[in-house]
Amino acid sequence: MPVRENILTSSFEIAFALAFRRGTASGKLFLKQKKSAVKIQAAWRGYHDRKSYVKMQHGFQRLQAVIRSRHIRLQYQKSQAIISKLQARCRGYLLRKRLAQEKTAILVLQTYTRGMLARNRYRRMRKSELLNQQDIAMQKKRHMVQKELLQQQEKENLEMVEQVFGFLPLMDLDSPSLDEIDLDALPLELEKEVDYLSDFTFSKFAATYFQGSATDTHIRKTLHQPLLYHEDHGDVLVRLSMLY
Repeated sequence: MPVRENILTSSFEIAFALAFRRGTASGKLFLKQKKSAVKIQAAWRGYHDRKSYVKMQHGFQRLQAVIRSRHIRLQYQKSQAIISKLQARCRGYLLRKRLAQEKTAILVLQTYTRGMLARNRYRRMRKSELLNQQDIAMQKKRHMVQKELLQQQEKENLEMVEQVFGFLPLMDLDSPSLDEIDLDALPLELEKEVDYLSDFTFSKFAATYFQGSATDTHIRKTLHQPLLYHEDHGDVLVRLSMLY
């Protein structure tokens, strides 16, 4: 009986030892597997969190890029609007300045042109006035020459009459009675033929009576007045039409 009990006790102890051993090994394996599972779960969670973090970081970067691009675009649009306004003002200033310079140049040119035209008009008026004065002087001179010629012609006519009728005695018109004279009884004096036209030449006539600078020689330039003086304007036009 004691031997049997000892055997049973020993068997029980052996079984218990084996079970304990097996339990210990299983516990170690479980703990090892648990640690491995925890490590795997930690690694997976870390990988998943890192992946989510990277995605989130990329999202934030894209969001920051969009916000920065929008901000930069707004700044560029504002700068572009300011630069456009500045360019418009500069172009307007330059255009107004160029128009003012052109206006000043036009005014200066108009001033010089008006001055030149006024000077030319003054020269023409002065020249016409001088010509009028010269014409008046020439007309006065011509009238004086004509008057002198008429006086000289009257004097020559008187001399001719004296030469022709010089044989007649002088009569006293104040005496109450006049004696009759027999002209046939008076001696006749032979008169010498005198050529009174020898002193009158065409060159002298032209120099005396022709108007302006016309002479007895032929000229090709156009005459603006007749050769001889005419008081009537119609006669002047007729003479000019005959010249042309």
